[in-house]
Parts: sequence; structure tokens; C-alpha cells
Amino acid sequence: MSRRFLDERGVPYNWVDIDLDPRGLDLVRDVSNGERIIPVVVLADGAVLVEPSTAELDRKLGVARNQGALARSVDCAELVR
Repeated sequence: MSRRFLDERGVPYNWVDIDLDPRGLDLVRDVSNGERIIPVVVLADGAVLVEPSTAELDRKLGVARNQGALARSVDCAELVR
């Protein structure tokens, strides 16, 4: 859902497949208390969202856009099932 949300709004991001990227998996576990809870969205301003709703993404990205934080990339780590 997060990936589609970002795509539909033209938000640039880096996709990380945690089944292929051990560092991505480590990040997911670090922010999820050792669990494998996905998706995890890491914004350019350093904010980390775990299983964000579309409303939460919209709210955070709207704020980030206003602050110019999206001039850099948004990193998105999700599990490809």
C-alpha cells in the first residue's frame, strides 16, 4: 500500500527488498523491536514510519514537502512477498 501511495503521488523513493538486503532487514528489525513488521518508510528528515496508514503518510509527506525535505529521496523498505 505504501509503495502504491508513493507512486500515485510521484514521490521519489528507494525500494529495499529485505529478503535480498540484510541491511534493510536489520533496519526493519531495529525499528520494530526485533520483529519483521513492514512496510517501514524512512523519510529524508529521518522520521521512521512503521506500517503507516495512507492518512499518516499523507500527513507526514505534506509536512515534509512544506519543509523542503523531499528535495532528497524518500527511502522505503518493504517486504516483497
